[in-house]
Amino acid sequence: MAKAYVIGGANIDIQGASNHPLVLQDSNIGNVSYSFGGVARNIAENLALLKDEVVFVSAMGNDPFGKDMYQYCQSLGMDLTYCVQANQTSSMYLAIMDEKNDMALAINDMRILKHIDQSLLETVFSKIRPDDILIMDTNLDKEIITYLLDHCPCPIYLDPISTTKAKKICPYLDQIHMMKPNRMEAEIISGIYLDSKENYKKALQYFLDQGVEEIIISLGKDGVIAADRNQQFWMKHAFVPMKNATGAGDSFLAGYIHQTLKHANLEERVRFAIASAILTVSSEFTVSEYMSQDAVNQVLETIEMEKIELC
Repeated sequence: MAKAYVIGGANIDIQGASNHPLVLQDSNIGNVSYSFGGVARNIAENLALLKDEVVFVSAMGNDPFGKDMYQYCQSLGMDLTYCVQANQTSSMYLAIMDEKNDMALAINDMRILKHIDQSLLETVFSKIRPDDILIMDTNLDKEIITYLLDHCPCPIYLDPISTTKAKKICPYLDQIHMMKPNRMEAEIISGIYLDSKENYKKALQYFLDQGVEEIIISLGKDGVIAADRNQQFWMKHAFVPMKNATGAGDSFLAGYIHQTLKHANLEERVRFAIASAILTVSSEFTVSEYMSQDAVNQVLETIEMEKIELC
């Protein structure tokens, strides 16, 4: 059975939320929480919960946070054979939220990912089969991204993560089998403003012309647009109240890959991916506590979706 190899960041997300308007240079009373995050790790967790075979390649610290995260990922059934446990602080994302729960400030420390080097990737690539899938995020150094794209022996699926980090992969679109940018990331890469049905078609065709075999662009509440070499369509869905939008894109990509591993067609993959994202935004957590094949199928049965051909 084909495996999903997921390579990228594994963060400790620490969030402090103030009970009152923030006072700078002072101690503010509020609530502090932490959770396990990172785009690649979130995708890997969703795939593990969907009962796919997942090999997670990342770097975690030997601090208490990192040890907890390693044990948690292992408990989900992820293969952590190639996950580095480094003698340093884990990757951290520290966010300060104001009294309205809007982010006032954040600090991101992902230096530990430098442990994902060429030597490690050579070992991983020696185990990958052509029918496996490799999923990567763009938290990796540009040199490692280049090496990965040049030498990976199986199809590569990519999440650009942000408009800034998306620029790393612009020269290599012909080496990416599938990618899932959001609206802003797609606009930055293509130079096409996604403000009309006509421009939706132009943007999808741009990525296909650059060599991407499957392109899925998420449009938030407006659904997604999708294309491969045979079809282009816009999949809209009914309005869904959100508890937390964080992690929706990660679960979307995991749902898409889950269906790809089952050899589903493009429309089936997109529908399942949308349902996976809806399940996530209905939860307070970055990865839904209810994530499973059955739960996603229940969403599919209850949420109305409309397919609009773009060809």
